[in-house]
Amino acid sequence: MQNKADHRQAFFFTLINYVGILIGIFSTLFVYPKNKEMLGIFRYIESLAQILFPIMLLGVSQVLIKFGPKLDNHQEKQLFNYSVLSILFMSVLVLIALGGFSFFPYLKKWIISIWHL
Repeated sequence: MQNKADHRQAFFFTLINYVGILIGIFSTLFVYPKNKEMLGIFRYIESLAQILFPIMLLGVSQVLIKFGPKLDNHQEKQLFNYSVLSILFMSVLVLIALGGFSFFPYLKKWIISIWHL
């Protein structure tokens, strides 16, 4: 780290990480045992996020490592815009899929009522 501003930024990032860890410890010990349903929802969302994260990145980190030093300012902006748009697109697809799966029982009832099965 080259200057005092870098040291201060690293200190604040470390402090924020420790506060997040303390919040996680508190919620694990005192909040989740009282509400098992919320614990299940949080764990499901967390595992879903961990599965979808590499898919949503689509190799962007490898591209930045390989081509980052060779890009000029305009190309960096294009790569950033592509990354943001691809993450937004994948997020919308995931939300549509989750919405479709949650709507499926109602759709199934509707189809059964129409066809009298």
